[in-house]
Amino acid sequence: MSRFIEEFGPGVQHVAFAVEDIDVALASVSLSGGHADTSILSDVGIRQVFLRRDARTGVRIELIERNGGEFTDASVQRLFRSMEANEIY
Repeated sequence: MSRFIEEFGPGVQHVAFAVEDIDVALASVSLSGGHADTSILSDVGIRQVFLRRDARTGVRIELIERNGGEFTDASVQRLFRSMEANEIY
């Protein structure tokens, strides 16, 4: 069983929001007291970052900036390696 389900039960694990400028969006999150759990992960035409889970609901917010790019096997692998390194999966 996954750690998420053990701690929070079944349900939504994360919600993604498209942003025009991930640096501006992340700065706004930081000013509001939020924190990123990953660095900004980049690939051709796409950048994404995962924010800290809500302690009460377990939902994690993902910010995605797309400039003509799509997810690739390489970008997904970088995401999983980053999450594993920080033990945030």
